[in-house]
Amino acid sequence: MTNLPSSTRYSTVARFAQDDASWPHEAWSIVLEFESSLSSCSEYFEATARFLMPLAPTDRLIAGSTFELYEGAVRTAVATIL
Repeated sequence: MTNLPSSTRYSTVARFAQDDASWPHEAWSIVLEFESSLSSCSEYFEATARFLMPLAPTDRLIAGSTFELYEGAVRTAVATIL
């Protein structure tokens, strides 16, 4: 992430490969809960991921899944589910 979140909870728009046809008009918001404050010394961060909406396609958050995080039109990070 270019500008690290200032808290341990971060919510933004996620772009999944399955959404390419409808992006950016339809997208899901994701919430990341980090174990601790983020340090700019690291390139990788661990967090628990969940969708903001309860009816979101939770099957996309399975091990090996990759998605991008966006703020507006700018990609800020790539996430991989472990």
